[in-house]
Amino acid sequence: MKNFVPLLLFLLPVVAVGSEYDTLRLLARSAGLSVPTKNNHCEINEPGKKTTVGDFLAAFGAWSLQERKKTDFSSLECEALHCTLSFGAAKEIEGWGRILKFTLTKQGVDQSSLECIDVP
Repeated sequence: MKNFVPLLLFLLPVVAVGSEYDTLRLLARSAGLSVPTKNNHCEINEPGKKTTVGDFLAAFGAWSLQERKKTDFSSLECEALHCTLSFGAAKEIEGWGRILKFTLTKQGVDQSSLECIDVP
């Protein structure tokens, strides 16, 4: 049990990200990271072009500047070090969502954990 506290303190800067601001800041610092091809299920860019964290954040930013409707949603949720940033419209007909899943490490975002998903 002695080693548990130092390990916890070692992870504290990552786990204690706590606020949406801090998590988004870490994500923005990883803007150049590409979503692995096998995990890219988003139609942000034309076919064959890699999707980066920056592409997702730009799509999120552009969407957030549009006039909002009651059915629009956005969320940033983290459970331990695994996070999901999502936005879209929750309509009965033609609802949609765009999701970025990622894992935080002490260096920032683990590139191999990136997954981008479009939900029709």
